[in-house]
Amino acid sequence: MKTPPIGTTVLFYVQGDVKSPPMVAFVQGGDNGVLELATLPKYSTAVVRRGNVRHVDDPMLDEFRDARVRYGAWDTVEAGAERADAERRRQQAAIKRKEDAARKKVEDEQKAEEDGTNEVVRLFQEERLNAVEIAQKMTVETGAKWSHQRVNAILRNKGALVHS
Repeated sequence: MKTPPIGTTVLFYVQGDVKSPPMVAFVQGGDNGVLELATLPKYSTAVVRRGNVRHVDDPMLDEFRDARVRYGAWDTVEAGAERADAERRRQQAAIKRKEDAARKKVEDEQKAEEDGTNEVVRLFQEERLNAVEIAQKMTVETGAKWSHQRVNAILRNKGALVHS
């Protein structure tokens, strides 16, 4: 990574963790992408000097994990903003996937319930089974426990069962 000129504003990541909020830092010097920075910690008026800070994409930080933790890492403001936008889009996509999965699960459950309801009515009207027989058959077919009370409730709601 090219060394930014002295006075350039960059982002400093404590322990090199790009998922954590960065600090504002100013380049005080450096060579070959290894910088000396003056950082401005949040809620502080004191400038903290940081030395031997490598760029977040420097392969040495992956090779020597303790260097990332000990010295932190820096990035350009533009790249940091792009990284934050990409992370935000990734999180939004993950939320959308979860919402879609939950919606599909509800739709599948509703369809299964509707299919079960239709099957109960069909068994009652076409095969002339009583509520206990329908409950037993539905328990075998669906793997879920069906009671004759549930069958009667479905038949009443669908108007198939008429009390005299």
